[in-house]
Amino acid sequence: LDVGLGEGELLRVKEVFLQASDEGLSKHMRWMFDWRIPFASWACRLVELIELRHPGGGGEYRVTIASSEESSTEFALVTVPEGDSLIVRPWFLAGVVLSQGRRLKIRRRWVLARWQAWMTLQFRFFEFEGPCRLVLAGSRGIRVETLALPLDRMTTRDPARRANQQAIIGFTPGLEYRPVRAETFWAYYRGMNPLFDELFVGRGIFLCQASAGGRVQSGARFWQLLWRGIRRAVGL
Repeated sequence: LDVGLGEGELLRVKEVFLQASDEGLSKHMRWMFDWRIPFASWACRLVELIELRHPGGGGEYRVTIASSEESSTEFALVTVPEGDSLIVRPWFLAGVVLSQGRRLKIRRRWVLARWQAWMTLQFRFFEFEGPCRLVLAGSRGIRVETLALPLDRMTTRDPARRANQQAIIGFTPGLEYRPVRAETFWAYYRGMNPLFDELFVGRGIFLCQASAGGRVQSGARFWQLLWRGIRRAVGL
């Protein structure tokens, strides 16, 4: 992924993903993605980031982001405009582009009063407010699913679409979401799919990675499922 930095912009990116950059960019170490969410930053490996700043004077500088360790990892750049926001699981964040001197706006949303949260043990979400550009990393690529009414017919029923729970990266806050049972229990028993899918209803978009991660290895299944559960509970 090639990211262009204009005058007055900076990029914070995981060091392992920084492949190349134009000469002239100012580089600094940033120990924590955001000090307001230290546990989330540490758990998602958003520590010891590289911060690249445009030196000024006009022109665009380019930064190349790639993964040398995981060949299946692909990147996408998502623009969140001023006045809009996007709920994103920080586990999939590789970096962020901001205006210099502007702090990234992160809102933590707790949903302890919803029965859906207790069904899936997912109690918190992170909402990123614009303007910013988020660099997201997903297995085998990132797909955008759009929920909108078709133009060729009139209907009062909101569009709905389900997706694998483990593949969900983020979604627009206006969408209603709720858990629905997956089609087969056998796939869950074998560790290939979660017990519940996510159902999104309304008008908006959600992002998901092309591959949900595959089968959990039997030897470490308990610890992998426990770590996934902890991440899901706190919105990571």
